Amino acid sequence: MYSIIYEDEIGILFKNGKLKKLLRAGKHYIFTWLGENVEVHKLINDVNSKIAVNVLLENEEFKNAVDVIDINEYEICLYYFNEVRFEVLKSGKYVHWKSPFNRKYVKIDLREVEISSDFDKSIFSNPKMAGLFLVHQVEPYEVGLLVKSGKFIRRLEQGRYFFWNQTQSPVVVYRIDLRLKNLEVVGQEILTLDRVTIRLNCSTQYKILDPEKAIFGMENQQVTLHSAVQFALREFTSKEKLDSLLDKKEEISKTVLENLKLREKEFGVEFINSGIKDIILPGEMKDILNTVLLAEKKAQANIITRREEIASTRSLLNTAKLLDENKTLFRLKELEYLEKISEKISSISISNQGNVLDQLSKLVGKE
Repeated sequence: MYSIIYEDEIGILFKNGKLKKLLRAGKHYIFTWLGENVEVHKLINDVNSKIAVNVLLENEEFKNAVDVIDINEYEICLYYFNEVRFEVLKSGKYVHWKSPFNRKYVKIDLREVEISSDFDKSIFSNPKMAGLFLVHQVEPYEVGLLVKSGKFIRRLEQGRYFFWNQTQSPVVVYRIDLRLKNLEVVGQEILTLDRVTIRLNCSTQYKILDPEKAIFGMENQQVTLHSAVQFALREFTSKEKLDSLLDKKEEISKTVLENLKLREKEFGVEFINSGIKDIILPGEMKDILNTVLLAEKKAQANIITRREEIASTRSLLNTAKLLDENKTLFRLKELEYLEKISEKISSISISNQGNVLDQLSKLVGKE
């Protein structure tokens, strides 16, 4: 019998189960009675024989007719076929027939953390690449910290970064916001020197200067800074009495900021401002202070009233002295009052006894 091998095919001739030779395109006679048989393979397909590939590779002719791709555990291989077909080859051994078809192999070492800038990233849109890479975007107001297997590698400035996704040695990017941050300490209970429990609301602004220290130097930066502000508040207020604290709101803010600035290098930040927003008193203490304040205001009002009364009396006394010493002034004052009285009266009856002015004077009791 015979076997026809086409241009896009190759045959493997076996005799008694052993590889005898490869058959190229053409007509070949097979002597089956002598134990010969042939396997016909498409050159476009991978080598898929009944005989193990490692056994076939011991034959020099077969070895020269195939491409052998060994991929380690820490590698993947991008396999392009005729620039149309694309596959991702994981760790293992792959054997492909050498053929007129254009085959291209791109091995990638996953131990290289970052994907180089010259790598064609358009391939990442292919669904077969899903899960094989990671993308991290660092914004203009951020800085990134690249960590692999728990080890800090380097800083990442603004931009988009691609990394191979490694399950055994994962890549982590910490994105640190460098903008001004606000830290609120709300309802902080503090005992004053005179044993009064008050609550403070404090607001602190800061910026991160040392991202590495902010991430790796403390377990939780927000909690650590919150505690630092609490300690700074206690350090000042515990040495002052309540009355003094109520008058030193600005001084508290200034002292707290000074104490925090002493620890800037420790935290890797710059403290910009710190201020006391509210001092909240217990309900009973608030009632007492309101009572005291009301009493003080009433006393101040009484003092002002007395002061005005004294001033008014003193003015009347001075006027009386002037009128007593100057009869003309007295007469003018008398005429002024008569004029005011006359404005209030609709009609006046005057007799012919005496002059008009004397009669009007009698109306106000002037003899």
